[in-house]
Amino acid sequence: MIALPQTAPTPATFGWFVRTLLEPWEADAVAQDMETAATTQAMVYSEGVVLQPWHRSTLTAQVTQASRALLVSRLEEMRPVLEDLFGYPLHRAEDPQFLIYWPGGFFRRHADRGPGATHRRVSVTVLIRAEGDGGELVVADDAGDHLVELTPGDLFAFSSSAWHEVTTVEFGRRFSVVSWYSSDV
Repeated sequence: MIALPQTAPTPATFGWFVRTLLEPWEADAVAQDMETAATTQAMVYSEGVVLQPWHRSTLTAQVTQASRALLVSRLEEMRPVLEDLFGYPLHRAEDPQFLIYWPGGFFRRHADRGPGATHRRVSVTVLIRAEGDGGELVVADDAGDHLVELTPGDLFAFSSSAWHEVTTVEFGRRFSVVSWYSSDV
């Protein structure tokens, strides 16, 4: 069930929380799928060029069609809600990435909209499972850095132009799903 955010900052702040995009049992099922899926090193491209590995260290899980379909359908259900929150029409979300951060994993500060990705307007992350320490999403705005605190199944949406990072995982693992919505506006 999709509900409007229970705790939502104003549009001038750093983004929108949507609690329980996935029910706890759904997040757990996706996490189990991610644990057993084949993985590859996640790459970062800028204008068609792969950035150096110091920029990002995480794995992309090749999940089952059932997990992928679940997230694609929930992201599509969220689109009109996000259109209302952000104030402009959005296209269907990009194919989600299922990411696993392990000890030492990170994603350095970056923005999702820029050269090679000028179409992106709204970035979303869904926490699937967090065990251990580190791997938090930090989003920056004019007021400073903001730690995004999510529970499994929660979605956080923010401007793709916002600078953000995933802190280094000290121990344990973090499972998340990310995607992006584009707009002609």
